[in-house]
Amino acid sequence: SLIKEADRVFSIAVRQRYSNEHGIVKCSTCHLTMHWTEITCGHFRKRRHMKTRWDIKNAAPQCSFCNGKDLDVKYFLIDKFSKEEIEEVEALSHKNANFTEQELKEIILKYSKQIK
Repeated sequence: SLIKEADRVFSIAVRQRYSNEHGIVKCSTCHLTMHWTEITCGHFRKRRHMKTRWDIKNAAPQCSFCNGKDLDVKYFLIDKFSKEEIEEVEALSHKNANFTEQELKEIILKYSKQIK
């Protein structure tokens, strides 16, 4: 489905965004280092909040043990962006969103272009 493909390319883009030139990335929570292909994409506001599901300010690399520790991701994202921007993400996550097929294709294209 388009949602699964959007999730897939977004996850890769997020994990690669924070990796170094060797593909090594730190878990945003426990700071364990590993290759970007071995880490997961954690969200501050859960993926069920469709409005922020594919928002780069709502996601960070997390190891599988830490994935789901929302507040830790929030603090990491505040450090990377700003408290105000992350508060905007939090507020936005409470709004409903129904993506059209075209909008999902645009999300897929946007993040596909960011993949190394």
